[in-house]
Amino acid sequence: MSENLDRRARKSRAAIFAAFESLLLEKSYSSLTVSDIIERADVGRSTFYAHFSTKEALLEELCGDIFRHVLSPDEEEAHSFTNCPDEQLLHVLHHLRAQRDRLEPLFKSPSSGIFWTVLLAQVDRYFNDSIGRNIQKRAGIPESVYAHFLATSFVEIVKWWFEQALSLDPNAVLHMYLSLTSLRFVVREVPPEVRAKANETYPNIVESIKSGLTDLLTTKQLDKITIAELCKRSCVSRSTFYNHFENIEEAYKELIKDVFANVRSVIDNFAHDERVACNECGKMPFCERIRVQDEYAPIIQDPAFADAYFDVIGNESSSSQTLGLLSKAGFSDAQARAIMLFQASGCLVVAKSQLGSSEEWRDVKDALDGFISSGYANAIGKVLIQ
Repeated sequence: MSENLDRRARKSRAAIFAAFESLLLEKSYSSLTVSDIIERADVGRSTFYAHFSTKEALLEELCGDIFRHVLSPDEEEAHSFTNCPDEQLLHVLHHLRAQRDRLEPLFKSPSSGIFWTVLLAQVDRYFNDSIGRNIQKRAGIPESVYAHFLATSFVEIVKWWFEQALSLDPNAVLHMYLSLTSLRFVVREVPPEVRAKANETYPNIVESIKSGLTDLLTTKQLDKITIAELCKRSCVSRSTFYNHFENIEEAYKELIKDVFANVRSVIDNFAHDERVACNECGKMPFCERIRVQDEYAPIIQDPAFADAYFDVIGNESSSSQTLGLLSKAGFSDAQARAIMLFQASGCLVVAKSQLGSSEEWRDVKDALDGFISSGYANAIGKVLIQ
């Protein structure tokens, strides 16, 4: 008997919700009456009040029903998310799109302001709980003000997204939001010795992460790749990733080291006998490496490559050798680094231009080598002879 009553109660409640939602698409919330609702739901007044004490209570329950799942951090089979802020926000975007048939009409209805206000209040609460714990604080800005700014910005992005008929992928929407707000997350510090030990103990994990990043770079730019995507592609958890790398850029720099592990350094190139074929000495010149179209090509072609590469060579042992020779020749550290960057950036620009793929490339390369070698000969030739 009680089971039949429960079923009847659930049916009545669902009918009231459906009636309320349909009426909100037709008129404003303020103009709605309980009589309108019970007439549309085809239930008695006593049945309505058995479930909801007032029209306001019905609205509160409806909003809770809509946004409870949208803002839920629970993991699901369809898309699993961790408790990291960027993944939770992505979770919200996925659910907003999943419930578009229900939400889109309400967000465009005469009563749309109510639902945007509720969404803002709940997102505001989320950010207030996250600042200082998962999201970095902003110096000189009260946490409540910063939380409200982040929540308001998020809701405005969502509004725009709905106006665009949710045509953008949730990842693209999240990237746009993170770029506009310059949101920075709290990264739990991993001691260098722990990270080093992890790299030694689990080298296959490092290779898996680098392989996953290489795969992702074939379809998107580095600055559009999220930690979540990379961890999923590499089959590792976020904590495992952070045990090995501080961020995606650090993993990208490790890839660059792999790409140029078999490339002649500046000193190697200066001392290289051009009569010896590159395949005989076992190394290729820098300008040839960046022209080769192999599995590493997406790494070199990414817009972030130049800055990352210059940062890498500034800390490489082969660079230290060149810098040391330039220093002995009388150049300051700044001058020596400028010479190295000038040589590398010049080669990079030429090799990635149309000249790099032209039939005259061999002559162009010889001219570059001669020009660079002459410059280094004047700068450090005497030191090398000594």
